Amino acid sequence: MTNLNYYLKRPGGPRKTFSIYSQVVSQDGSTKNQTLENKDVEAINKQLLAGSITLEHAERLVQSVKAKLANNQPEVYNSDNDKLLDTMLKQYFSDKPFLVSNDSAANKYKRAVRCLGPLSIMTVTRDEALAAILKLDTNNQQREAAHKLNSLFRRLGRPIVIPVVPKEHDEVVHISEQEVEALITAADPQLAAYIGLAFYAGMRFGEIMALSPNSLLDKNSISVVAQIDRLNARRPPKNRKKRKAYLHAKGLQSFKTWVAETARPSHKTMHESFKRLTYKVLERSDLSMHDLRHSYAIYMLSAGIPIQLVAQSLGNSVRVCEDSYSGYVLSNQGFETINRILG
Repeated sequence: MTNLNYYLKRPGGPRKTFSIYSQVVSQDGSTKNQTLENKDVEAINKQLLAGSITLEHAERLVQSVKAKLANNQPEVYNSDNDKLLDTMLKQYFSDKPFLVSNDSAANKYKRAVRCLGPLSIMTVTRDEALAAILKLDTNNQQREAAHKLNSLFRRLGRPIVIPVVPKEHDEVVHISEQEVEALITAADPQLAAYIGLAFYAGMRFGEIMALSPNSLLDKNSISVVAQIDRLNARRPPKNRKKRKAYLHAKGLQSFKTWVAETARPSHKTMHESFKRLTYKVLERSDLSMHDLRHSYAIYMLSAGIPIQLVAQSLGNSVRVCEDSYSGYVLSNQGFETINRILG
C-alpha cells in the first residue's frame, strides 16, 4: 500500500520562488520526495520575480495548483487486497465453469475491493465498508460492490454482511404491440423474425440464437435449454434455469422463419440493425433489443396474465418481475379477470 501527498515550499533565505514536491509513503513507512516541474508554478514564479504580483497573491495561486494536483491524484489501493483477490478468484473460476467472461467477473470483484481504498479486506469493519461503498457514484455500482464484498467475506469466513442499498428503479422502456408490428413490417425477414420472437415469447437474445426446430414443443411453448453468448459459445440459460417459454400464436410464424435460417447474425450486427430500424420507423434512439423482452412482460401483464405465470415464462423470479414491472401489474383487463375469477 502506498500513499501520495503534495507539499508546498515557500520562499525563504536563499530561496526566492515557490515549488511543489510530492511525497510517496510506502507500506514499510519509507518516503520518497520529488520536486515537481510544473508550468503553472513556473509562470507564477516569473510574475513574482517580476514584481507583477505580491508574495501573498503568488502563494494563493500556487496553493490552488497544489489543490488541483491533490484532487487529480490516482486513487490509493491496498496492494495486499489485490494479491488476496487474485488467489481467491482462481478458486472462484474453478467453481463457476459457466461464466461468459472471466475478465468481466474479475473486474467486478476488483472494483468492489478497490472501493475500500487503503483499508484491508481482512480487517475492515462493516461500517467502514458500507461508508466506502456509499461513496460510489451510482446505485448500481453501490449494489454490485456490496454483493461482491459480501461474497468475498463469506469465502474468507468473516462474519460480516454489508446491507445492500435498495435498488432505484427507472421506468422500464417498452413499446406497444402496434409499434412492434410496425417494426416487423419494415424489417428484413430475419430481423422481423427476431423481433416477433423477442416480443411474443419474451426470450433473451442468446436464447433466441440457440433455437432449433426441435425447440418448439407445441404451438404455444418453446423449450429454452441453452443460449449462445457473445463469444459464440453455447452454454446453459441465465442462472442455468431451463424452462418453457410461452409463445403467443402471433409469434409462431416468426419462430418458423428464424429456425429455417441456419446462418445467424452476430449480436453486434443485429443490435446495429435494430437501432437503425427503430430510429427509422419509430423515431426513437433509446430502444434496445432487450426492451422487447420488457415489452412482452408488460403486454402479458396488461392482458391480465398473473405475474407468477409471466415470471415463469421469462425465467425470472416473481420478486424480480414485481420490482421491474410494478405499475404495470394490474390493468383494467386485470381487474376484469379478477372479477371473473371471483364470480
